[in-house]
Amino acid sequence: MIDHFRARWFGEDERALGRSADALMNSPGRAQGRVADWSLCRMAAVLQRGARRPLDIAPVGTAQLTANERSLLAILDALSEGDDALAARHAEWLVAPSSLRAFLSATAPLADIYPKLSSAA
Repeated sequence: MIDHFRARWFGEDERALGRSADALMNSPGRAQGRVADWSLCRMAAVLQRGARRPLDIAPVGTAQLTANERSLLAILDALSEGDDALAARHAEWLVAPSSLRAFLSATAPLADIYPKLSSAA
């Protein structure tokens, strides 16, 4: 999941974006892959405008996770478990209060898709 997010964060690498979009169409599937792509793009856009501080996002393909990326995964874990309050608390660490609702709205569609992507990895 993080490499898919990284590809959108660093959107200027068209090859990485293309590989990510193709991978999402294969798993979890065409319809959910489109939703995931759209959601990841929105997440990145909201974070680029509304993050509390400059975020540390590693390049595509990097094995190590940054603290910010671990927070993103914690948010996705909470959403996939149906714990919206926990997801919001994790998101407050990353996102300014004025962008919190937009960020959670952008991330919510991944709640059902994220576990499928995690198990396929």
